[in-house]
Amino acid sequence: MRRKLFFVFLILLAFAGFASAQAGPVANDSEDAVVSVWISSVTWVNIDPDSLSYSGLTPGMETTASLEVSKYWAIEIENIGSQNITKLWANTTFETTRPWGSGDPTRYNAGNFILLTANSTDSNLYFVNRVEYNESDVLVYLKDPEGDMPVTGWVPGRFRNSSNEYFWMVQNPATLGRGCNESTSIRIGTVPHTRTQTGTVDFQAGPTTNVGLTTGTAPTANEWAIGSVTAGAAPGYCVAVKYDCSQVWFYHWNMDAPGATNAACTQAKYLNTATSRSVGSLAPGAYFASNVTLRIPYGVAQGNITGVLTIMASDT
Repeated sequence: MRRKLFFVFLILLAFAGFASAQAGPVANDSEDAVVSVWISSVTWVNIDPDSLSYSGLTPGMETTASLEVSKYWAIEIENIGSQNITKLWANTTFETTRPWGSGDPTRYNAGNFILLTANSTDSNLYFVNRVEYNESDVLVYLKDPEGDMPVTGWVPGRFRNSSNEYFWMVQNPATLGRGCNESTSIRIGTVPHTRTQTGTVDFQAGPTTNVGLTTGTAPTANEWAIGSVTAGAAPGYCVAVKYDCSQVWFYHWNMDAPGATNAACTQAKYLNTATSRSVGSLAPGAYFASNVTLRIPYGVAQGNITGVLTIMASDT
């Protein structure tokens, strides 16, 4: 029985071979076409998500991912162009006039509340730029470095950092026909003013941090005085004092801020690295995340407040 089956199998193979031989060889052929593409040089950066929305906030709060409508906790920054990006930095919008005491939410700007990290693994949050205006009215509990109360010859203001406010003072040489950009220093209180404590209000006794300023020779010659805060209440920020005493900027990620490229400013940085002014190389298609937090100051009026965060990119 086994022999018979084997014999039949051989016959079938023979017939199969015969049929194949009768059909002739199978013809196959191929040919390549070379495609050449030249990609032009473009520097493009993309941010996702392109909108962040927070609810349930009150003055003095710091946001968390749970307060963002879609639970976003960071933004993704991607090189979608064809050129290596060597520098990335940020800009944010801010109030163009002093909003405090207006009661108008449209006078405030959410861009002035935004803090970022260099990347997703960095835990150091810094304001892109926190633009502060001087106090328009007398604060009866402030004493200037000369011991005068109310303050005379000095311009006071606040560095608003959510539930902590730190008073600062800049000497005003207006009586000598000069501007605040010729002040030699800005003094910043080290104990915060909060809902439960007054903080540093005696600038004669302290404690305060004295930040030296690189000054101009006249209001029209150098609009800003520049310094670096390395200790005290606002370490990690460059500070810029406007000649008319109206504004003081505290900034870290904004390389377009007044004096950011000045040698006196050592604390302004590019994104993606926390230790250098150079981001390195972000190749086309590469991306990284930056953590986002908002710190809402005291005294912000009720209502909808908007602002814009812009990421800037350079290939030089």
